[in-house]
Amino acid sequence: MGRRTKTLVPAMQTVLKPGTGDDSVIWQQLDAKKSQMAQRHLHKKPLSPLKVGETVRIQPIQSGRREWEQGTVTRQLDARSYEVEADNGGTYRRGRRFLRRSVKSRGEQQQPTPDNQERGTTPPPSEPPELPPHQRPQTPPDNGHYITRSGRTVKARERLDL
Repeated sequence: MGRRTKTLVPAMQTVLKPGTGDDSVIWQQLDAKKSQMAQRHLHKKPLSPLKVGETVRIQPIQSGRREWEQGTVTRQLDARSYEVEADNGGTYRRGRRFLRRSVKSRGEQQQPTPDNQERGTTPPPSEPPELPPHQRPQTPPDNGHYITRSGRTVKARERLDL
């Protein structure tokens, strides 16, 4: 290997030279690695490049989180990787695969919805809204059949009574 020995025993200079192996073997390994990479990228869909200053969503890396963070592309590092500054102040390096374009701009606030408004402004509904006929909950018939949400009728299996 290429390490020097840590012994005080004298040795010949030819023994101390690192043995890197045959150059043809190394070139074959590099060629194989390049062809594997070319095959891997052959059927990949090319993602459109992002521009500097574009608003994106960053996929969470931690397994427990589900919400994508919003950020801005600060610069392009490689062909498929970008440096992104998130709204929380962090700067991340992410591949194009983990970034999605976002429609909202950074400074734009969420539009107020009835949940966000004060509770006293809208009167509560006096009675529950009438459901259309196709959305009414149906009671199961007595013959053991029932209808799923998609509309499929499920029949109870017949058992042999002895």
